[in-house]
Amino acid sequence: MFKLITENSDPQGFLKKVCRDVLPTDDLSELIDAMIRICKESKGIGLSANQIGSDLRVFLLMGNSPQIYVNPIIEDAKDVCFLEEGCLSLPGKVVCTQRSDQLMLYSDSREPELLSGIMAVAAQHEL
Repeated sequence: MFKLITENSDPQGFLKKVCRDVLPTDDLSELIDAMIRICKESKGIGLSANQIGSDLRVFLLMGNSPQIYVNPIIEDAKDVCFLEEGCLSLPGKVVCTQRSDQLMLYSDSREPELLSGIMAVAAQHEL
C-alpha cells in the first residue's frame, strides 16, 4: 500500500535516493493509480514516485488531467524565474527557488512536450 512519505516518516530514505529507470518489465498500474489518488487527496500539482515509497523514475503533473512521465529528461530549459514553492513531503515548508520558466520534457511514456509557467516549475521540482 502506497502512502505519502514526509521527511519525518521516511525510515528507508526514499526522499534522498536516486530513483532507478523504469524497465519494460516493471508494472506501473498500481503505482500510477496510487500517485493520482494521493496527489488529488493532497491537492498537489505534482508528485514523484519516491514520495510514496517507490524507487522508480516516474512523476505526474496534475493539469486538466493527470499526466504521467516515465524516465523523464529535461532539456532546453530557458527563462529563469524566482518563486516560492512547497512540497507535499515537507509540509509547512516554503522556500525560494530559481527555476526555468520554459523547458522541453522528454519521457518514455509521452511525446516530447514544451512546458512553461507553473507546469515547467513543477516538472523541475518533481524530477
